[in-house]
Amino acid sequence: MEIVLRLLLFFFLQMGMATPQVSLTKPKEKIFLASPFELNFRAEMPPGYKVHPSTSVLAETPFYLKDIKEERKKEFSNFIFTIMPFEMGKSTFPSVTWIYETPQGKKLQVESPSLTLNILPFVQKTPRDILDIEPPVKFYSPYYLALIILLIILVLFLIARAKIKSKKMSSLQNIESAKTPYQKAIEKIINAKQLWDENRFKEFYTEISDAVREYATEDLNIFAMNMTTQNFLRDLRKKNYPPVQIAQLKEFLEFSDLVKFAKLSPSQEDKERDLEKAKDFVKAWHSMKHPPIASSANINAVSNNRKEER
Repeated sequence: MEIVLRLLLFFFLQMGMATPQVSLTKPKEKIFLASPFELNFRAEMPPGYKVHPSTSVLAETPFYLKDIKEERKKEFSNFIFTIMPFEMGKSTFPSVTWIYETPQGKKLQVESPSLTLNILPFVQKTPRDILDIEPPVKFYSPYYLALIILLIILVLFLIARAKIKSKKMSSLQNIESAKTPYQKAIEKIINAKQLWDENRFKEFYTEISDAVREYATEDLNIFAMNMTTQNFLRDLRKKNYPPVQIAQLKEFLEFSDLVKFAKLSPSQEDKERDLEKAKDFVKAWHSMKHPPIASSANINAVSNNRKEER
């Protein structure tokens, strides 16, 4: 009888684990404005499942996501979000979408609960007590005078070197500013390959996604650098850009966010695909904004062909 009860208990436990769940632990410590704190999410799952969060919803909240750490166990994973709040008083941390992937490749979505937090004012450290002024020091040795002169010479040398460096930087900035938005974006995307070769995947995806957003900001008059992905796509729709292109851009930006914030490990195929996608977006937008102008020779040739046909 005892064996039967154990088998039934095991069966019900397995049935309970069939549906993934994500729970959220409220932080015990006080939370202060512009000071990082941690939120602990526990993602339970059956064996063989994979899970990662989609944090795009945080872009429209007063919470800035600094980092995500994962502690993987056998039947669950702990995700520790490091958050920085930028709004005092009662603020609601939103429900986060968690994407589960079964061993068969199917994907499920689970929502973690929202959480109301009380954000306290920023606390400034107490300044040090004022100390007594030391009595004046008298210099009697001529070595002190020589030391002062050497220090003056060193300061003058450093000032001169800083001016020379500033002139060089100004010259480089002038060269950089002379480049078109298209040239800067393509150059930034190509140079990002170095980051991939150094296994800096997060920086790689930050660089190529920023290149796309910067081009849209500078040449399409869409301030994409300060927009969420949804608002960026909305403005492209308003300007009648192709729906297929907008769908591909959405997929590209969401995958970039997973690598940057959820520490998703991209493959070599992902890198080649997204590198080409970033270049294709910029090239397509450039061609639509600046269509090629037919040369006078081509115009004359077309005109002569029409005359001959007549």
